[in-house]
Amino acid sequence: MLHLLFVLLYTAKAAPQPHNTSSSQPNVIFIFVDDLGYNDVGYHNSEILTPVIDILSKHGVRLEQHYALPQCAPSRASFMTGRYPIHTGFQNGNILKGELWGLGLHEFTIAEMFKEYGYSTHAVGKWHLGWRTWDHTPTKRGFDTFLGFYFCAHDHYEYTCGDLAKKDRNFPSEKSRDDTRSRDNSRDQPMSPHHATLLQHLRARRRKMFKLYKKTYKPLSRKRILKLLKESAKKKNTSPNGEAKKRNFDLRENWLDANNNVIDNIRYDLRGKYSSHVFTDEAIKIIQNKEKDKPFFMYLNFMGVHTPLQAPNHYVKRYGALLKNQPRSRQLYAAMINSIDEGIGNITMALAKEGQYSNTVIVFASDNGANVGSCNGEIKVKGLIGGSNYPLRGGKRSVYEGGIRSVSFVHSPLLVNPGRVEKDLVHIVDWFSTFEDLISAGYKIEKSNPSKRTRNEVDSVSAWPLISKGASGYRNEFLVNINDDGNVRCGPQHPFRAIRRGRWKLIKGDGGPHSGWYHPNVPDSPAPPFKKHHPQLYDIDVDPYERNDVARKNPLVVVSLLRALDEYAKSQARSLLNRNKKNIRFYVQSNVPTPLNVTHPLNNELMFNEPYLLLNK
Repeated sequence: MLHLLFVLLYTAKAAPQPHNTSSSQPNVIFIFVDDLGYNDVGYHNSEILTPVIDILSKHGVRLEQHYALPQCAPSRASFMTGRYPIHTGFQNGNILKGELWGLGLHEFTIAEMFKEYGYSTHAVGKWHLGWRTWDHTPTKRGFDTFLGFYFCAHDHYEYTCGDLAKKDRNFPSEKSRDDTRSRDNSRDQPMSPHHATLLQHLRARRRKMFKLYKKTYKPLSRKRILKLLKESAKKKNTSPNGEAKKRNFDLRENWLDANNNVIDNIRYDLRGKYSSHVFTDEAIKIIQNKEKDKPFFMYLNFMGVHTPLQAPNHYVKRYGALLKNQPRSRQLYAAMINSIDEGIGNITMALAKEGQYSNTVIVFASDNGANVGSCNGEIKVKGLIGGSNYPLRGGKRSVYEGGIRSVSFVHSPLLVNPGRVEKDLVHIVDWFSTFEDLISAGYKIEKSNPSKRTRNEVDSVSAWPLISKGASGYRNEFLVNINDDGNVRCGPQHPFRAIRRGRWKLIKGDGGPHSGWYHPNVPDSPAPPFKKHHPQLYDIDVDPYERNDVARKNPLVVVSLLRALDEYAKSQARSLLNRNKKNIRFYVQSNVPTPLNVTHPLNNELMFNEPYLLLNK
């Protein structure tokens, strides 16, 4: 495949490039990789091999100062809307498994923008922007089709995420059942108090029933018992099409019918197939079925390399040899990246085979840095840590560089002078305006495809002049985030504010739960003690690893950036984050999480139905 990619790239370079007119709008593929570390791609001198990513980025534009948010859902919300988290309600943290809040229904999305310019739109993989009602799901947010899952993370083969309909239920991790997959070491979790009480009650009831029927009890034969158990399992654990199902299965295919209702096709047939392969196959299918005179936008979200660490054995064996002196978790993590790298190569070759490569823009990015610890603040939890942001500081959930500096590149024959490395600031919100700048040249918005939602004011700045021609200077500042609450599970434990302007980066308050320097096979360097009332200032141009706080040497810079943060805070919307436990059994039908209609009586919380309220009102 690599040989064919080289031939493709050099052939495309020699061929005349198509002019971007209304009749040749480019296809756009945006690839999001989940929790990919800065030190986990080959071109950053990693021990992990990513030959396809290296080749495409070498013949494209590498964005070395591309920034996202420190967690999954806030990054996705910012990409989808072109707005900072303080304006979408995602400033205080992530949507955790089973939580019912999501992206506000008044938000205008990037998919709706593409629709206005006559594109077909497709979402593949992880959604993670809400599922409370059908109106929160992808095909009601501007996408024509969707194949993927609504929640934050799943088993990469079974597409299950635990029993959400019962409170405090802890399931042990499932072990590998055949040699087609490889998993990290699992540990049985302790039984919850709720289940201990329930088990006690059931045992007492069984003893009572046995005493009552003791005189007439006739033991069943072993053959009869096995037959009854088999019939019971078949009856209780089958899907509507007769296939065995798992607890809370969440892999589905969505599209809209003639009446604009969501068709929800639960894909039980894909159980047992590895997630990266499933999503790659769907991306290739979209390319092969492209409408002749209609460009497409594909939003491709690989679940890898998010935990659980799982990969097919042939990838794992490869890195078992290459990284034999490194932890098992690092080997599994590398295997997951390798499967994604291979998938991107297959997608690129599919574009070439269908004659679409020369008029397609491919964008690659990570949604945040690698995970270096658990939600409760533990570092290097056994079987969890495989990624590395080293030598950058921090990781996922942290606002230091390791948590927010995202691996990113753009590849396309449409680029002028490819092979560049750009160090100008680019933020995840910028793709909204960048893509509109790319596709709108010489093209008027189709009145036949008006959006149902009014466009909101965006924080996005077009990076297309930088990417396409190398013209710099379009962004000098961005807001990292403002979280004035703190004490957020799976997020900051103290309030914080952070901003980047030019070479300077200021953090006021808590920088995040994992704020040291971590690598799977390098001794940890713990973070300096947290000082609640001492703003931190770093010169990123000189000190990209954030080891030297220069706040005391530059008081005027600190004051200026603090004032800028106060100005941003004035426009802050009410946070949507809600960690209160809710009984969501009404949202689980046949062990499948199922949204409600927006007019359903249960959908009665104002935060899902009304525009956000500004804090300064």
